Amino acid sequence: MWHTFMSVHAIQSTLQVWYYDYSLLTKIYVSVNAFRSLFPVKVLESECLTLVSSPFIDRSLATIAELCFAQQLSTSLQDRNYIVHYALLAQLCCWTAMITHNHLFHVYEEYLWFLIGYHYYWYSTMSIQHYIAFVYCFYMFFVDIPMYFYRFLNDEMINVSMFECTQSSDWSDEYLWRIGYFIGASRISMYLN
Repeated sequence: MWHTFMSVHAIQSTLQVWYYDYSLLTKIYVSVNAFRSLFPVKVLESECLTLVSSPFIDRSLATIAELCFAQQLSTSLQDRNYIVHYALLAQLCCWTAMITHNHLFHVYEEYLWFLIGYHYYWYSTMSIQHYIAFVYCFYMFFVDIPMYFYRFLNDEMINVSMFECTQSSDWSDEYLWRIGYFIGASRISMYLN
């Protein structure tokens, strides 16, 4: 059911950004999020809902989209370029984690995204932005970063086959962050346009 909800949102939001006068950054970010929500991939497990995508395709598209989103965040805060630099470093950490199979680089990646949210919280001028940034930082600090740190401490190996994946129908552990990311962040990108 959640995948149907995300699919409807993906199609609707993509049509909206390409039909109306949205920036290229928004069009890229929302379109990539739509593709990634229609054809989801569990990158670390090399599992896909369909065989249309792969961990390499998913991560490549995510890199481009997340840099576009970081640029939007930077511009909305009167061009605080360190946000884009943090996002670029986060992408490098993510790719390094995938190549080296070391979760510690995912900890670094998520910490950099936490810093982006933290700075956005302090430098944004609207209360709704403060609230969203606070919730995001709370999630990153108490859920996401500890999850990767726990995996690192327990020496869990990343099982990434970057160019192929097995089909999986069990996505029950994925829906919460996917809805927040693919729907929530897409809406934020459209709002920041």
